Amino acid sequence: MISSKKGIGVLFWIIIVAVLILLGIGGYIFAHSQEPMQKDSDGKDFYTKGFVYDRTLFGWEVSSGDVCSGDSVQEKIVNKDPNVVGRYYTSFEEFKCPKGCQDGACIR
Repeated sequence: MISSKKGIGVLFWIIIVAVLILLGIGGYIFAHSQEPMQKDSDGKDFYTKGFVYDRTLFGWEVSSGDVCSGDSVQEKIVNKDPNVVGRYYTSFEEFKCPKGCQDGACIR
């Protein structure tokens, strides 16, 4: 009787560990397959005013975009964080426009 209780206890813990491992693997796959929470409309196109969109419960909403700073454009870009799965962040890349900047884009 005691040995069957031990067997059931060991089987219980094996099942618990297996479920936790499967949940961890499933969570990893889910995180890597998800669309980012932010996206950039134009990538690194300095001659087109771009916008960064945030994903919300109601779809994609514009959060901000490229801006002029004197004769330069501050291109807002979305970056994937290499250290954290599923994390994205925004940063600005400055580009000196040869003919000046207007409304968040270089003048052609």
